[in-house]
Amino acid sequence: MPINFFDTSALAKAYRRERGTDVVMRLLALPAAEHWISSLTVVEFQSVFAQKVRSRDLTLPEFQLVRRKFGGEIRSKRLIVKGLLRRHQRAAEKLIVGHAPTKRFRTLDALQLAIAIELNAAGTRIDFIVADEPLAEVAALEGLSVINPNNA
Repeated sequence: MPINFFDTSALAKAYRRERGTDVVMRLLALPAAEHWISSLTVVEFQSVFAQKVRSRDLTLPEFQLVRRKFGGEIRSKRLIVKGLLRRHQRAAEKLIVGHAPTKRFRTLDALQLAIAIELNAAGTRIDFIVADEPLAEVAALEGLSVINPNNA
C-alpha cells in the first residue's frame, strides 16, 4: 500500500484553499494509500492556522472548525500520526549537521524529514508531500520521492 507522508506545509492546503490545494486533495482521495503525519504536524498545524487568525485571513470560528475537522481526521485514522521519538531527534541533528551549513534547513523541518526517512527505510516507499522548497530539496538529496503540490 502506498504511503503519503505529509509535511505541515502541504497538509494545510487541504484545509484552506490556496495554490496546491487541488493536488493535496487528489492525493488524500487515493483510496489505496495511507496518509501519515508526524505528531509534530499536530502542533504545527495549530500554529499555522492561529497565525491566519492573527493576520485576519481566518476568523476565530473558522479556526475552530478547521481544528475540529483536522482532529476528526486523526481520530478516524484518515490521517495516521507517527510519534516523534528520541531517535528522530538524533537523526534530525545529523541532518542539520549535514545540510544546514549550506542550505536553509530548519530544526522542525529536520525533525519532519527524520521521521519521513525512517518510514521510507521501513520497507514501503513513501512519497514525501511538502510545499516548502528548501525542505523538498533536502528530502530529495536524502533519496526520498518528493511531491511539491505547488509545482505539480
